[in-house]
Amino acid sequence: MFATHKHRRKHSLCPNCEHILHPEDNYCPNCGQENHDLKIPLGHLIYEFVESITHFDTKLWETSKAVFTKPGKSTRDFLEGKRARYVPPARMYVFVSFVFFLLLNTIFDRSFEENEGTLDINTKAVTVDSTTYAVNRRAVLAYPTLTAAQKDSLLRRIAPDADQPQRQKLGTMVASLDSVVQDSGNLVTQVTGDSTITSPDDLQKFRKMSDEVLGTYLRAHKLPNNFLTRRLLRQSPKYAFEFNIKEFVHKVIKSLSVVMFILMPVVALLLLAVYYKKKHFYYEHLIFSVHFHTIVFIGYGLAMLLDSFTEEDNFLVAMSFLLVFYLYKSLKRVYGQSTGKTLLKFIMLGFSYGLVALLCLAGVLAYSFLYF
Repeated sequence: MFATHKHRRKHSLCPNCEHILHPEDNYCPNCGQENHDLKIPLGHLIYEFVESITHFDTKLWETSKAVFTKPGKSTRDFLEGKRARYVPPARMYVFVSFVFFLLLNTIFDRSFEENEGTLDINTKAVTVDSTTYAVNRRAVLAYPTLTAAQKDSLLRRIAPDADQPQRQKLGTMVASLDSVVQDSGNLVTQVTGDSTITSPDDLQKFRKMSDEVLGTYLRAHKLPNNFLTRRLLRQSPKYAFEFNIKEFVHKVIKSLSVVMFILMPVVALLLLAVYYKKKHFYYEHLIFSVHFHTIVFIGYGLAMLLDSFTEEDNFLVAMSFLLVFYLYKSLKRVYGQSTGKTLLKFIMLGFSYGLVALLCLAGVLAYSFLYF
């Protein structure tokens, strides 16, 4: 009843329309349904799985070899129709970018946990008997209103290893910080002149206000009633007293992943403009852009890993120079122009790409601040 063709189990009779099928029929010539029997024995399933992994490994090896030894070779081969040996550009980009941003989030979270307090711009460093403690601004503001028992509990959380005399000294220093923090006030009070805002809880009212009510509030305080002002007030619980840097950076990373995806077709347009006399199709420039951005993720991913393991800060800088050289070599190999022409177009592309990248980064930071 069943026939095998190129490791695919096939029907001899179409299950959908009962049309007679031949071994070479991958689809039913009568109704178009795929000729593939899904009732596969375990042994055959294992065989197909192993074969697919081996086949992918071969493509990955060929792709990696071309990428790391001959900049632009995989792009040029792909455009010349030699595609079977390489991992498809889109699939490679999706896989590499996923790993890159996962790695970026992981490294940041680990760094934040290891340096908690020093990364928090709202934290005050208080030194008692040569030991430095991180005291959050909210703790400083709340300290004068606490009972003796609550103060002792707070100081034990801040300095769990300190003895009673050290905690007393710490308490005195925290109390002295209160006047400094109170004098600095908060950004929303300084801008609006609303003296009733004395704690983060007071800012929650802006989130509950409708646009109409918030507009009335803004006009009463002689502030512009527009989208930006309303959005900043609604975000104020996250930055006026304490800036949630961890949540902000996660939003930046998430937004950056989207922007990098959008940036690829933009770079393809820049390539189309720079090489307009070469009469290349747009999709050819897009393939180049996808390949290069994949290399950027691989390069910076490796640099971040090396920085993380060795605690050095030089790998990212070195990788940036390597990627600049890689871009030049890729342009020369793919577009096949002389050294002088390639260098000139490399400079033009680098300048325009840098400008677009800076605008995108500014947009990412602004968007992340408004919506983190």
